[in-house]
Parts: sequence; structure tokens; C-alpha cells
Amino acid sequence: MTSGVKCTDQVTSVYSAMQLTKTDDDPSERPRIVQFNITNGYIDVTKIYRQKEIEGKEDVHKFFGSLFDEEKCCYFLYDCLYETKDTQKKDLVFIMWTPENSKVSDKMQYSSSKQSITKVMKAVKHMFEMQQLSDVRDKEDFADRLGREVIKVEGHALKKCGAFAKGK
Repeated sequence: MTSGVKCTDQVTSVYSAMQLTKTDDDPSERPRIVQFNITNGYIDVTKIYRQKEIEGKEDVHKFFGSLFDEEKCCYFLYDCLYETKDTQKKDLVFIMWTPENSKVSDKMQYSSSKQSITKVMKAVKHMFEMQQLSDVRDKEDFADRLGREVIKVEGHALKKCGAFAKGK
């Protein structure tokens, strides 16, 4: 089911900027977190958090988790840095945020419009639907969604590293 909601050109532009890294680009200007909202029948960029804006944050994932509103739906695209036992990874994570306390009509609109934005973001490796703040803010739960072998998120070791880390 689709809602007829379309993405603005800015959605495509910011996705391209996050997906492709050019050698002559200033790394501090690179978008790391982007929030999208539906307004007047269009999905548009609400806020872009660039690398330079989050560099001073002690815990980028904690900062990311603080951006979620308990009553308002939105979409996020997060350039997440994480580590497995074998390697460091950097993947784009798309989140459809439809919190339990939001209006049912908003949840329906965001759910039925998700296809429009995911068509633009074809190469996103991780796509999650989340309804509770703990889904986002709990680093261990978030890491579990990324994969069983994750041992660090944004440079911070996990308290519990799942069955993989325990040697099972």
C-alpha cells in the first residue's frame, strides 16, 4: 500500500552525499544523521547533522538516540560506525520511527509512505522499524539489530556482546 507521498529532490541529494564519499570532500561536512518528515504530501529533509556537529559528542549513538521524539513519527538515515570481532564497518541505517504514543493516523501515513523513501535509498544495508525509545537508545539492542558479531558501536564497547562474544 502506498500513500501517494513523494520524496523531494533534497532527499535524493542528501542520500547521495551520504552514500558516496569523494576524496576532495571535506570530511567534517559529511552528513552523518538526517531526519526526514512528511509535510504537505512530500517526504523532505527536516534536519541534517554533519560530522563537525557531532565530533565533540562523547557518544554519537547516545546523541542519535536523543533525537527521537516519543510522540512524533519520522524517518532517520544514520551513517553508523560499528565494529565486529574481525573488522570496522560503516553502514547506512534507515529507521522508520513510529512511536507508540504517536497518532494512529501519523503511524499509518509513515508506514504507507515508507516505500517512497526506500525506493530512493536502494543501497541501504539496514532498514529498521522502531516504536520504542529503548529500541534506539539501548546500544546493545541496536547492535543486535546490526548483527550478532557487533562488539562496538561508535567506538564504545558493548556491555553484553551476545552469544558471539561469549564464545558460543
